[in-house]
Amino acid sequence: MAVAKVSEFKPGLEEWVGDVSIASLDQVSLEFQLSRKYISVAATAKLLEAVQIGDCELELGEGISYTNMLLGMQGETVNGFRGEVGVGIKMEKDNCMFNVRGAAELALTNKVCGIGASGELEANVSWWVLALQTQAKGQGFIGVYEQHNGVWAFGLHGQTSDPGDKGIHLVWASENPELSSKTLS
Repeated sequence: MAVAKVSEFKPGLEEWVGDVSIASLDQVSLEFQLSRKYISVAATAKLLEAVQIGDCELELGEGISYTNMLLGMQGETVNGFRGEVGVGIKMEKDNCMFNVRGAAELALTNKVCGIGASGELEANVSWWVLALQTQAKGQGFIGVYEQHNGVWAFGLHGQTSDPGDKGIHLVWASENPELSSKTLS
């Protein structure tokens, strides 16, 4: 789905960027499965067909694959609702990749109920003598979740991608009202 061509918006500008759509939704998908009571909606928003500015994914139903490395969950099967909205700028061209993105996630499921946030910065530029490469990522979570031992806990977690960062992990388990585990760095 696309909105207006550059030539319609600003005549003459198409000589510089081509006669592309000003804004578009790419990778739009709608999936539903009656057999497992599941529905999913996803889309990516772009400017000038080259710069990604946002994305959204919503899932509701049974058998949702949930991953949150802060909670030690990878591909966990959950039932309920999971939604993620991301904003930022992502552009990939020859010898230039730039990505700045922030995302918020809401999970209301049978194994985790909480809010997560993540952010990332990636740049890789190789122009003649100029070479730049950098990367930084971080994520956080606050909410309640079922631990692998079956005990429910309230947790506040945060960590960056720095290998030396142990992060912040505060967990109160339902069977122990006192602070049951703590890691601060």
